[in-house]
Formats: sequence, structure tokens, C-alpha cells
Amino acid sequence: MRVRNQMALLANLRNIEEAGVSAAHRSKLLRAFADEEAWRNTKLLPFRFVAASKAAPSYAQALSDVMLKAISTEEKLRGSTALLIDVSGSMDVMLSAKGTLSRWEAAAALAVLVREMCDEVRVFTFSERLKEVSNYRGLPLIDHVGRSQPHSGTALSVSLAAMFKDYAPDRVIVVTDEQSHDGILPLPKGTKGYLVNVAPYHPGLDVSGGWTRINGFSERILDWVRFEEKPAE
Repeated sequence: MRVRNQMALLANLRNIEEAGVSAAHRSKLLRAFADEEAWRNTKLLPFRFVAASKAAPSYAQALSDVMLKAISTEEKLRGSTALLIDVSGSMDVMLSAKGTLSRWEAAAALAVLVREMCDEVRVFTFSERLKEVSNYRGLPLIDHVGRSQPHSGTALSVSLAAMFKDYAPDRVIVVTDEQSHDGILPLPKGTKGYLVNVAPYHPGLDVSGGWTRINGFSERILDWVRFEEKPAE
């Protein structure tokens, strides 16, 4: 199966589901999803599978399985990584006007990628407090991110303080809309920090404490992080 055909299949899964396909056609689709070699190395990114599973939830497990195959050959990020996902109320807004994913869902799709591409990773959410998410793989991780705590205020500084109290990873990636009501903390010595702003607002946080701001969401963010951290030759 060519990559373009796989993309078309994911994009059209809602129409296929709503058309009420026969049991035989459904079995054919599931066989296509089960073809591991066809999906390996396709470089299709998690947000495509997340959108497809929302459109056709009955295929969620098959989509989760092939999603992991599609990203299984990505180069690993060495060292320990903490990913903090903003699940405050403002992150429930759609990522784009014509999109089907909210800001937090797009951030959670990034968590799936980070989970597979890092030597060691811990995933947290923050709203009024910090909450560590169970270390699931694939689409179940996204579900647990969304249900981890109420989507209310944005206490980023409090949440970072709670994490740094017990854990100092090599890098921290925060995905947020920068609507924090208590600001942000400087990074501990030896920890790199990346602040990913997924909203169209003007940047609202002071990144002078060692943070690198990345405006706009892309699941190729980790490629940029890898390049940024590559030792000088």
C-alpha cells in the first residue's frame, strides 16, 4: 500500500464508517491495517490517526496499532524527557478553524510521538495542578491525557515547581497556549526547556530563564529539538 493510499484511507474513514460497509469490506479494511510492513516507515504522524479514530471509533484499536508501526523507526531522543501538556479550559478550543482536533488533543498526539521517540519519558498534564499520566502507548495515552483532571485554570509555575521538586529531566517540553495565570519558572541547571505555543495569541510568558519558545504546532518539533541539541562538530 502506497503512503498516499494510506493517507486517503485515514482521511476517508469517516465516510466509510457512515456508509455502513459490509462485513466483508470491514474485514478487508482490518486486514489492510494489520499489514505491519505496509505501515512501517510511512512517517505518517499521530495526529492523522487521532483524527481518524474520532471519525470512526470502532477502528480505534487497529488505528492505534498501525500508528505505532508508522512511527517505530523514528530516531530516538537520548536522555530523559518530561512532557507537560496544558489541559486548561482554553486548550479545549479547536487547533484550527477547519480542524477536528482541539489544542490539547494535538498536544496529546505529540505525547504519543514523544513516548515512542525518547529513551525515557514521563508525561504530565497541568491545569490547576500537576498530574502525571499513566505511561500508556498509542491512542489510550491520549484518552488518559484528556481525562487526567478538570480542564479549568492554568497554573504552569505551580506545576513546574511540583515536578522539579522530585524530578530534573534532561529536557522539558511544555505544550500550552501561554495563558498561565502564575507565569513560568526558570529551568534547573542542566535541563533544557522548550515552550511550544499552539495558540494564535501573542506570547505571554517570560522565557528568559533558559526556555526556548517554539511558536505553532508541528509534530516535527522533535526533529528541531534533535537538531538543536546536536553536538557541535
